[in-house]
Amino acid sequence: ADDALMTEMRKSAHPYRSYDPSGSAGGAATLYQGSWLMADTIPTLFGYHGNESRFFDELFGGKGNWPNQFSPTLLDLYAVKFIVANQDVLQAFPGYRQTLGPVSFSNLTGRAALAGYLFERDSTPQWVRVVPGAVKIPADQIIPTVVDPRFPVNRVVLYDDTTTVAGVVTGQELPEPSPVTASLASWEPGAMKVVLQGSDPRTTFLLVAENWYPGWTAPIDGSPSPTHRGNRAMLSVAVPPGAQDITLR
Repeated sequence: ADDALMTEMRKSAHPYRSYDPSGSAGGAATLYQGSWLMADTIPTLFGYHGNESRFFDELFGGKGNWPNQFSPTLLDLYAVKFIVANQDVLQAFPGYRQTLGPVSFSNLTGRAALAGYLFERDSTPQWVRVVPGAVKIPADQIIPTVVDPRFPVNRVVLYDDTTTVAGVVTGQELPEPSPVTASLASWEPGAMKVVLQGSDPRTTFLLVAENWYPGWTAPIDGSPSPTHRGNRAMLSVAVPPGAQDITLR
């Protein structure tokens, strides 16, 4: 049966993610075992999978350890709405507030009954966002740049300097925010339609809180368009001026 934390999270419409400190870096605060939440259709950032993208593992600092999981920029980029833990971790995660806890329950992991805490993001997580600029840098510089709390997640996306991406402009100054905004017209696992509002004479970049994979397609207004791996692991699309909708599948 659902516990109080799961009941509260289920009130939110998909898509969103929960995050339970995981791996050797976060294990002291882990509340649920392995794929417990995933099996109950509550989306998780980690949990047991085994076949996740290696780029995702690298972005978070290494499989089974994930020391970068405490980066506020990564929790923002991956649209983490809820944090669950077996202790009060609020000081470690600015931008979240405590919703429930301590709540006593047993998760049947062989351990004694635990105290559970639920924290919710103060602002609405962005599953899709329009970023006005893109920069190509050496691959080994991308991860330390992205996990830095100062990284401007809404202003720039980073690409490997060996990648060909339309619209990348070199320069030292951050571009002005784009007047184009993105919203989800529909979403299900592996398929979504993104509607764009506003206009911008520049090429902009759609950044999605999903992992890039070669199978993704992204027609823009019905015309084929390539997808790109941004910020080391994430799904992104270069968006030409005047685009109105993008179908990702």
